[in-house]
Amino acid sequence: MVGCMALQTPTPAAVSLAPEERDLVVEVVDALQPRLQEVTPDSLRGMVASALDELGEVRVTTYLPIIVERRVRQQLRLEQAGRIPA
Repeated sequence: MVGCMALQTPTPAAVSLAPEERDLVVEVVDALQPRLQEVTPDSLRGMVASALDELGEVRVTTYLPIIVERRVRQQLRLEQAGRIPA
């Protein structure tokens, strides 16, 4: 089993989120965590909150969890691509 990545993703974005946005962060993290076990829960929360913050105000939130998940996965791919294999 691969150890948890210690990603240094800032989490201040989570502080500025409205209650419904915090609920969305929890929803997306709960969906992603089983598939991204190599990422620590705190890092994942920070990444999800940051992706949500980047999207700003949206009127239609139906697909927001999917969009945020894609942004998080893209960020993880970019971070992993920058690593040198041991």
